[in-house]
Amino acid sequence: MSDEFGSKRVWELRAQNTTPEVCVFGPFWGRGYSRNLDLRDFSEAEEFLQMDFDDAILNVGCGPLARAEVYFGQRGYKVVAVDVSSSAISHAKVFLKEFNVYDNVDLIVADAEFLPFREQSFNKILAYGLIVHLPTKKNVAKTLRQFHFCMKNNGLSYIVWLPNLYSIFGPLFKFVTKIGFIGKTEKMQLLNFKGHKEIRQIWSQAKFKILRVFNNSILWTGFYIFPTFAHKYIEQIVLALNESNKRLSATSFLPHSFSIVAKRN
Repeated sequence: MSDEFGSKRVWELRAQNTTPEVCVFGPFWGRGYSRNLDLRDFSEAEEFLQMDFDDAILNVGCGPLARAEVYFGQRGYKVVAVDVSSSAISHAKVFLKEFNVYDNVDLIVADAEFLPFREQSFNKILAYGLIVHLPTKKNVAKTLRQFHFCMKNNGLSYIVWLPNLYSIFGPLFKFVTKIGFIGKTEKMQLLNFKGHKEIRQIWSQAKFKILRVFNNSILWTGFYIFPTFAHKYIEQIVLALNESNKRLSATSFLPHSFSIVAKRN
């Protein structure tokens, strides 16, 4: 990747700023990651990926906390975790030992666009917040081609957080992430997608068939960008809005972002 927002340099800096104290990770608040591990998101990943104990899951962009690795490792799954940042991998090793799941996880420093695996090595691939941080749509296409190469026929991928530019929140979110917020964080480049149609086109070109689309409320982002004391007050609102979004069309302007389950053709 080039030396710009979303590059290896940025993720090295973020990983190096990971501390034992609880801090809030997000484009509007703080420069680190939270050690307050909330693993509930990954129960959905386990369901959507139709996990089997014979499967090894590849998680691309594991980050310094390796939350997915903690979740799946505690349940006895074999996980191969990749991150472009060597600092993130170093932190992840410490956390995995702390949670006693280190033996179930292989940690590898690698770029998502140049994955060091043989063809058709994995049945399941997870990318949680990876795609949105790639520099351009060309990088997305290249990353998806790598996923396709590494995935077995009819394998499943679960990709979370694809911001919807056509959302009523899309332009505002794009603006704020470019300027930062009250000087508390560096600016960020986040990719925005032109609705569900563009996502289908990009994934189709990479020879993936989208099986399910999930509409996400902007408050899922809010859950992480606001201070931790506010989380308990907005969690119920988040869940209620997401339940409503499940009944909306994927082309709606209301969902702030999408998550998708896709199969390798």
